[in-house]
Amino acid sequence: MVVGGAPLAYDLHKRIKCALNVTLIQGYGSTETSGGVFCMDFKDLSYGRVGSPLNGVRVRVVNWPEGNYFIDDKPNPRGELIIGGEMISSGYLDLEEASRAAFFNDDGIHWFITGDIAEIHSDGTFSIIDRKKDIVKLANGEFISLGKIEATLKSSCYVDNICIVPNATLNCLVALIVPNLMSIKSLIGRQLELTKQLPQLSDPNLLIGHPEIIKIIHNDIIDVGIRQRLKSLELPSMITLCEEIWAPDNDLLTAAMKLKRANIIKHYNYDLQQMWSSLRANPEKIRLQLKK
Repeated sequence: MVVGGAPLAYDLHKRIKCALNVTLIQGYGSTETSGGVFCMDFKDLSYGRVGSPLNGVRVRVVNWPEGNYFIDDKPNPRGELIIGGEMISSGYLDLEEASRAAFFNDDGIHWFITGDIAEIHSDGTFSIIDRKKDIVKLANGEFISLGKIEATLKSSCYVDNICIVPNATLNCLVALIVPNLMSIKSLIGRQLELTKQLPQLSDPNLLIGHPEIIKIIHNDIIDVGIRQRLKSLELPSMITLCEEIWAPDNDLLTAAMKLKRANIIKHYNYDLQQMWSSLRANPEKIRLQLKK
C-alpha cells in the first residue's frame, strides 16, 4: 500500500502497519512535479518518511532562517525542499507572477520551489516535516506549524478533519474539528451515564454540542499531542465540533482534499469569536491542558 497527498503521522503509520499487517510505504510529489518524486523502499522499516528521490529527480535543500531551519542543523540537515528535473511543470497557466515565484532555471535544470520543509536522514531518506505557508508567528515570537499540528492530531480516533486556528495576541491556538461519528457512537456505549441523562444521544449528530463529549474529545487530542511530543504552545486551548462535513462541494476543501483555511475560518467565524471571547474572559483556560 502506497500513501501520499498529505503527511502520514508517525503513530498512524506505525498503527496501520501493526494492525493490518500490510506493507505500507509513503511517497511525495505534487501537480507541479507531475506526480511522485520520492518514495520509500518496500524494505524500509522506518515511519513517517517519504523515502529517497526517484530516478532522474534532482534535489536541493536550502536554509529557511525565518522558520529556524538550516542545512547544518543537528542531528540532520533541514531546510526548504527544491525539486529539479525534466518532470517539473513549465509553470502555472496564465499566472506569470506565481510562476516566477515558484519556478526557475539553473545550470540547465528547471526547478520548482515546493514550500515544504524537509529533513535529510543519514541513510539518504527524507521526511517532510513542515510547510512554509502553514507556519505562523505568535506575538511572543514563537513559530508554529499549523500543518504539522493538524497532521498529528488527526491520528485521534475522534477526529475526521481538523483546522488549527491561531490567535497571535492571546498566544494560543483553538481547533475546529469534524468529529468521527462512528467513534462517538462507540463512546456513547462506554459512557452509560451520559445516555441515561440524555436519551437523544443515540443520534451522534446531537452529541456535537454536548459539553461532556467536547471535554472527552479535547482531552484525547491533548493526550495524542503530548504522546507525539508537541510543545505546550502547539496544543489547542479550546475546540469546537463541527456538524458539517468538509468537502470540495462546500468550498472548505480543495479537490485534493486539503484545507481551504481562509474559507474555513470565514465559515466558522462566529464559533471562533466565541472561543476567543471565552479565552479572554478565562485566561487560565489557555494553559489548562498542561495540568495533570
